[in-house]
Amino acid sequence: MKIDVYKSNKSPKYLVVPAGKRASELTLTDKDFSEVSIFKKDIEIALNKSFIGINQEATLAGILANGYYVMGVKIEINTH
Repeated sequence: MKIDVYKSNKSPKYLVVPAGKRASELTLTDKDFSEVSIFKKDIEIALNKSFIGINQEATLAGILANGYYVMGVKIEINTH
């Protein structure tokens, strides 16, 4: 499946939609997505391929269930 990723201009959240779907076509209650900009377009995801930063299983399930998937960003640095 190909996806497009939009970034919220108000928070560190991302909106993942099927490629070609515009964020403005969705009815979202999360005010953080009232202003978005395109982050990445036409990304190919598949459960049999590794992809850094995207939980592909959750993303695909969310898109199939809701037509979109919302994800946040968390950076954690461990020092040993």
